[in-house]
Amino acid sequence: MRRAGMTVMELLIVIAVAGVLLTIGSVLVTRLQRALEFRAVVTTLNADLSSARARARLGTTTWRVRSNGSSAYEVGRWNGAWQDRRVVNLPSGVKFTKEADVSFDAPHGLARATGTRGTWFALSGPDGRTADVKVVGLGGKVVTRAD
Repeated sequence: MRRAGMTVMELLIVIAVAGVLLTIGSVLVTRLQRALEFRAVVTTLNADLSSARARARLGTTTWRVRSNGSSAYEVGRWNGAWQDRRVVNLPSGVKFTKEADVSFDAPHGLARATGTRGTWFALSGPDGRTADVKVVGLGGKVVTRAD
C-alpha cells in the first residue's frame, strides 16, 4: 500500500526543474531590462534633440546637444559658453560609437554641426544593439533608427 505524498527523489526532481526554470527566467529578465534601458536612452536623446530645436525656435538663444566622450551627452543653451547645461550619463553597457555636436540656432531652430563632429549620434548597447539618432537637414528633423 502506498502512502500519500512525495518521495525524496520526486521532491529533488521538482526542485531541480524549478531551479532550471528560474535560471532561464532570470537571464531573460536581465536581457529584457538591458534592452529597455537602451531604448530609454535612445528615446531620451531623441526627445532632448527635439526639445532643443523647439526651444531655439521659440526663444532668442541657440541650443546645443553634443556627445561628451563615449558615456554621456550635454544639452543646454549656448552663447559661446554653456548656460543651463545638463549632462546625461548613459547607463553601463551603452556608449556612443560616433560623436556628434549639433546646434539649433534661434529664432528659426536651424540645425548645424559644430566643429568637426557630425549631426548623427551613433549608440551601441548590450547584446549587440545599435541605434542612430540623426538630425536631418537645416530644418533639424530628428530621425531615429534602432536595431
